[in-house]
Amino acid sequence: MRSLDYKTLEALAELICGDNGPWYRKGWEIPIFFRNAGLSCPEHDGSTRKWWTLARLQEYNQDPSNIAKIIKRLADPREYQGNAEVVNEVIRHLNKLLAVEGLKVKLKGIQPVIEEITPTVVNKDIETREAFPKPDFAKIIEEPILMKIIEQRWEEVIKCIDGEAYLAAIIMMGSILEGVLLAIIHRFPEKANRSPAAPKNRDGKVKRFWEWNLSEMIDVAHQVGWLQGDVKKFAHILRDYRNLVHPWHQMNTKEQPDEDTCKIAWQVVQAAINDLIRLVK
Repeated sequence: MRSLDYKTLEALAELICGDNGPWYRKGWEIPIFFRNAGLSCPEHDGSTRKWWTLARLQEYNQDPSNIAKIIKRLADPREYQGNAEVVNEVIRHLNKLLAVEGLKVKLKGIQPVIEEITPTVVNKDIETREAFPKPDFAKIIEEPILMKIIEQRWEEVIKCIDGEAYLAAIIMMGSILEGVLLAIIHRFPEKANRSPAAPKNRDGKVKRFWEWNLSEMIDVAHQVGWLQGDVKKFAHILRDYRNLVHPWHQMNTKEQPDEDTCKIAWQVVQAAINDLIRLVK
C-alpha cells in the first residue's frame, strides 16, 4: 500500500469525524479512535475537528502502514459495538473514496482486510450492488428458465433502486420471493402437498402449485420447516408491501416506501434464501 492523495485524506478525515453519519465523533473521541488503531496521537486542541484530523492523517500518511491501520479500524465492527448496519454504511463510504486509489476494504469474519483493485470511480450502480448484494439463487433454483427470470428481475430491482423507484423495487422483490418459494415447492412437491397448510379447492383437494398465492406459499414453507418463524413473519410483511401495487391499498395504508424500506425487503429475501439453502444442503 502506498501513501494516499491529499483529497483522499480529506475525504477520509470527514469520514472519521462522521458529521453526516450515525458514527459522529466528538473532538475528544478522535484521538481515542487513532489510538484504538494502534497509533500514538495527541489530545484534540479544540480546533475544527476536520482540519485537525486531516493534519494527523498527513502525518500518518508518511508511513502507508499507518494509514492501513486507520482504514482497518474504520471498518472494524468493534468500533461501532457490532452494529452491522453502521459497519456496512461506513464500509460503503470508505470503499467509495478508496476506489480511486485502487483499494477496497472488506470483512473476513469480523477482521477488516484491504485489497488492491483497479483504480476506478464508484458510480451509483456499484454502490447499489454493494448495498444490495444479489442472493445466491443458483443454490435453490434448478429450472434454467426460471433462474433466468429471477436473475433478470434482480437486475430490475437494482435499476429501480438506482432510479429511486423504491415502490417498484419492493414489488419486484416480493415477486422474487414468490418465485423462489415456488421453485422450492416444485423441488419438494410431496412434502408441500402433504402440509396441513396447503391450500385446497372447494372439493377439498390441494390446489395446483401455480394456483397458490404468496401468503399460502409462506405458510406452507414455515409449516413444513423450510422457513423459520421470524422469516415467516417478515415475509408476510414483504407480501403486504408488495400489495401496494394496488393504488387503493397504498391510499388506505398511506405507505411511501424509501431506500430504507428496500433494505428491509432485501433482508427478508436474503433471510428466506438462507433458510432454503440450509434445507437444500
